[in-house]
Parts: sequence; C-alpha cells; structure tokens
Amino acid sequence: MARREDDSYTNASVFETSVEDGRKDKSESYAVDEPPQPVDDALCGMSTSVSFIQQLIAEFLATFFLIFAGCGVIAVNDKNGMATFPGIAVVWGMVVMAMIYAVGHVSGAHINPAVSVGFAISGRFPWRKARVV
Repeated sequence: MARREDDSYTNASVFETSVEDGRKDKSESYAVDEPPQPVDDALCGMSTSVSFIQQLIAEFLATFFLIFAGCGVIAVNDKNGMATFPGIAVVWGMVVMAMIYAVGHVSGAHINPAVSVGFAISGRFPWRKARVV
C-alpha cells in the first residue's frame, strides 16, 4: 500500500480521482425521484405473512431437535465414550446452526426463551410474542 498526501492509504488497484469528482459522482448516483418503499415482512424480496401458530410450531420443533440431539450425544458418550467433549460441543453447535437455517425465516429461531425475553426487554421483539406462561 502506498501512503498518499492526505494520510490515507491506497493500493495499486485504486485509481486516483479528485475529491470534487468523487462528491459529484456520489451525489448524482444517489439522486432518485422517489425513495424506495420499506418492506415490513420480506423474504427474498417477497412479502410474507406467517401466523403466530406457525411461529410457535417452528420454535417448538427447533427446541425439540436441539434438546433431542444434544442430550442424545451426551447419552451416547456416557454409554460408549465415543463422542468426547469436543464432539458434544460440535453437535450442540451444529444443531443450533441447522435450526437457524431451518426455522429462522419463520420465527427468528430464538430457540431459547431467554433470548426472546432479552430481545423484548431491549425493544427488538414484541412483548405479545414473548409471553412466558
């Protein structure tokens, strides 16, 4: 990297332009007739509507598979001693990853109720969905 006069860095792939040219180009590229409309619930650019019961079922299944696989690998390790501690940790992590990919678009994949309550306290999740019975 080469140091320029204004104390910034550049590499050989960056071409030199003046500051005024950069400002002009940037202002022209952002000039739009009307701003884009935000999409509230969007999945791949398409609006979606997921009912509350579907979100509950998704969270139930994600929690079930997490506990089933995590406790199952611990039981296998106790009986055979084949999983070892790193194997147990990998199984828990992989199940969380798989559940995020599987149900994340439906319910947010909180899986743990403490996550939902924490998000509700911080204002990132509606309280009506975080009710603890």
